[in-house]
Amino acid sequence: MSKEPLFVEEHRDLSAKEVDLIEWLLIKNNHSELIEQIGKTSVVSKCGCGCPTIDLQVKECESDPIRLVLSANGFSPVGIPVGVILHVRNGLISELEVYSKDGTKVFGLPEIGKLQVE
Repeated sequence: MSKEPLFVEEHRDLSAKEVDLIEWLLIKNNHSELIEQIGKTSVVSKCGCGCPTIDLQVKECESDPIRLVLSANGFSPVGIPVGVILHVRNGLISELEVYSKDGTKVFGLPEIGKLQVE
């Protein structure tokens, strides 16, 4: 029996929903200074379990050596309770983690209107 890889390589631009979610998290957590990174950010891998968690890479951007964990709680479009965490490492947006709180593996990105900052 083979195990799913933890992360699967995937190279693409951010989707409109991912951009909106990242921007919302930055604004709601008072870190709008990082919004300029979104246009320079691409997806480099995704979680192998089927959840919408993605690893990110910011190109050609200077940063301060800050580390942030910005989070919110809410619901997926079909009502699954989810948590969202935006990781910022060395001043660069690095991961958008979206996980279910009830163990559901495959689900969509939460609706911004159904999220609350912790």
